[in-house]
Amino acid sequence: MTWTETLQSAGFPTEVLLLDFETYFDADYHLGKDKKALSTIEYITDPRFEFTGLGIQTFNHPRLVTGSRFWDGPLVSHVIRRLQERFGIAYQNCTVVAKNCKFDITILAHHFGIYPPYTIDIEDLTRYFDARMSHKLKDVAPLFGLTAKGDTNQFKGQHWAEMDHVAMKEYCLQDVALEAEMFQRLLPIIDNPKFELDLARHTLNLYLKPTLNLDLPLAEELETKMSAETDATIDRVKIYWPPDTATEEIRKILRGRKEFPLMLQRWLKDDTLPTKVGKKGMIPALAKNDEACKLLLGHSNKTVRDLVQARLDITS
Repeated sequence: MTWTETLQSAGFPTEVLLLDFETYFDADYHLGKDKKALSTIEYITDPRFEFTGLGIQTFNHPRLVTGSRFWDGPLVSHVIRRLQERFGIAYQNCTVVAKNCKFDITILAHHFGIYPPYTIDIEDLTRYFDARMSHKLKDVAPLFGLTAKGDTNQFKGQHWAEMDHVAMKEYCLQDVALEAEMFQRLLPIIDNPKFELDLARHTLNLYLKPTLNLDLPLAEELETKMSAETDATIDRVKIYWPPDTATEEIRKILRGRKEFPLMLQRWLKDDTLPTKVGKKGMIPALAKNDEACKLLLGHSNKTVRDLVQARLDITS
């Protein structure tokens, strides 16, 4: 099937709107995996959020010429509203495509109240192609012989008024062209479009419209019971500390990665505290699933048994 036929078989509109938002970011306000990085929803809802551009490409629209266009950052809100005139108030008359729907469609939902009923995430398509490979556009494009993605870091820390507008336009439209090509190439590989695209759409909606029902009275009851069990655990092993030792101090030692193994080794006397390989070398084998820890729970020394069981209870 062609990509248009794939949409038809899934019951999706064959008119397509591909969106690519460009936004401000800097060293302290960005997405990614480093320690300073924000989650997608934190980034999008942050007061520093700012549009620096919008690239789109349309397919199969009876009145819009197929092709890509770019709009300046200050015009993004206006363009999004104009697109509602073409595709419906919720963009229900088209299939909305994005490289990462958790980013672009969340922007539509949070900043414009638009929840498109028909969405396709290009990252879902690349995962279908190979779930284990990198799904970043810069890594995927070369695999299909496409032009390399531009460098987004050239715009780091630049608001719309400060940046090279021509460079931003070229960068965004290059991304749009790559995404359009990936969409058209990968959509036909879906074996069961009706099932797979519906499932992907459902999964995205769980992200866009999260629902959490909290039974507060039950949560408070569980917290009280857990606290009582923890206190009872500490009371059982207080005899192994000086009488004036505070409960919080005992709790801290039982949880400790350094203090507890040292204390346990003293009670083991001639027996060696069992260890295992950790990320940075050998570490005590005191996790509940460690076979050595299970053996300690049956140790001949009651104090060892009590302390190990108390640690497992406190850290569980």
